[in-house]
Amino acid sequence: MKFIRILLINALLLIVAVATVVAQEAPADEFSVAFSSYLDMPGRLDAQIFNRSAGEVSLFFTTENVYADHYHFYQLVNDSLYLLKRTGDINTENWTDELWRYNAKIGTVGELLFSAQGLDFRVAPDESYAALLYPLPPDNFFTGVGFFDLAGGEIAQEFAFEHIDEMLTPDLDSWADDSSAFWVSFKHGPNPQILSRIDLGTWEESDYALTALSLSHEYALNPNTGQLLYSDHPTFFDAMSSQAFMESGDPVTLYLYNLNDATEQIIAASAARNFSPNWIDVLTVEFYDPQGERNARLIYDLESGFSEPVTGGAKSAEVVAFPNVIPTEFETPMQTIVMSMIPPMLPAKFPVEAGLPAVSPYFSSTGDGFYELSLDYGADCMGAGACRYGGLMAQTNAWGIPTGSETMPFLHWAAQKVILNNGIQGYFVASNCEANCSDAQVAWVYKEYEYLIGLKGASQDVVIALANAMIENSMP
Repeated sequence: MKFIRILLINALLLIVAVATVVAQEAPADEFSVAFSSYLDMPGRLDAQIFNRSAGEVSLFFTTENVYADHYHFYQLVNDSLYLLKRTGDINTENWTDELWRYNAKIGTVGELLFSAQGLDFRVAPDESYAALLYPLPPDNFFTGVGFFDLAGGEIAQEFAFEHIDEMLTPDLDSWADDSSAFWVSFKHGPNPQILSRIDLGTWEESDYALTALSLSHEYALNPNTGQLLYSDHPTFFDAMSSQAFMESGDPVTLYLYNLNDATEQIIAASAARNFSPNWIDVLTVEFYDPQGERNARLIYDLESGFSEPVTGGAKSAEVVAFPNVIPTEFETPMQTIVMSMIPPMLPAKFPVEAGLPAVSPYFSSTGDGFYELSLDYGADCMGAGACRYGGLMAQTNAWGIPTGSETMPFLHWAAQKVILNNGIQGYFVASNCEANCSDAQVAWVYKEYEYLIGLKGASQDVVIALANAMIENSMP
């Protein structure tokens, strides 16, 4: 059991480390931002920019139409908050995404900077430009990258990338720390095929093909030096193949590749282990220790080759949640749960009434960023109502309030606020028993992940106790 947990938590650490980079910008050193959402008004947010050095709030405002379902709906740069909003009905042609800027100088009204359908953005560290991804005019058919001059209020340069295979669509990658260059990636699935560097001083574009490398999905670009850490760990799209590889002992190699002169060196090798590499600075990197425990990490000096273990709070990869005890009936389903990229919360055991069989989890649906299971009495039930004990769902959630799913809807208007273990804000919805009983539900959002547990016809005390057991068994 302990070995299974180590294997799974290692995979989850990689997932969380990658997801954290994509989903949320690290807060600026001097300023931080906090959001509060409205249960009955999706898209409405209270935003507060806090000045840490002064110990005071520099700006507080309420705004509408925030596109909080987007993986990168905000970015805080210095004391400026950039928000992505969506207006209109996406089922028609009359919708648009908008990039807004707020800071104390502008005030609570904010400033609309740019609008387009399907907009994404990355603001430069010095706030000179915002790199924008959007359909290029005049026909809006091809997606390109434009650089919006934040001082001048207009697009300074656009890149259509017409010389690159149209099957490879551009995606925003990262800015150099001094804002002198921006990187664009071109991927086929999760695997990058080309990296392009755009020099902001000359608007010169330089392309670097990656197809000759044994690069799959695991990599970290240093946008300042043009160096690429990557491994040849294969990409898997099902839990069983991933588990089989982890048990195979096949070699995995971590490389350092210089895009500028096409030189390469081997940094480390493991037996069927991923590395989850990241850059600390231009000479220092961090990755999983290929010889240590599955969740142990090393800091490695590129010049000397010297390495030392990362200890305690210095670890860059954080376990958001993972069961300390995996219920016996969940040992096999855990493989699929981890592949969903959601940090799982489970109780140490599922209580059942005397004389009834143990809970048998059955996947209703699962995918990138969500999983949903029916909790059944017996493996032959397969989600049927007559033998269903309850349901379990988890998904990414940037709103801060539960949303439920199509098959496990969460009734906002019927929710009652409750306080769960560790001070977590929960929402309880009572069971409704007429011809049949619906689930009594408890839902909560923790670190941008939503969790929902439902028990058919259960009382408030019983379902809250199970939710608390999930939190107690799974919080680090």
